[in-house]
Amino acid sequence: MSPREISLRTARLLSGYTLKEAAAHAGISVSVLSEFEKKSWETTLNVAISLLELYQVSVDVVNFSEKSNNLKRNSQAI
Repeated sequence: MSPREISLRTARLLSGYTLKEAAAHAGISVSVLSEFEKKSWETTLNVAISLLELYQVSVDVVNFSEKSNNLKRNSQAI
């Protein structure tokens, strides 16, 4: 992660949202969002965009590297 990139969790915390609020906005469960933030599971592009819009951060600020493998580039839900 470069010095200007932040994690999905950090983006949420800096935006002032709880896991529950952010998950509700994205239409996913709290436990699923928690796993996305831990980079244990991959997320869909639609969910990522929804969260980034809520947090009001650009995609180039949040670390979605291939190495972290947590961004799935199709509409298939987990």
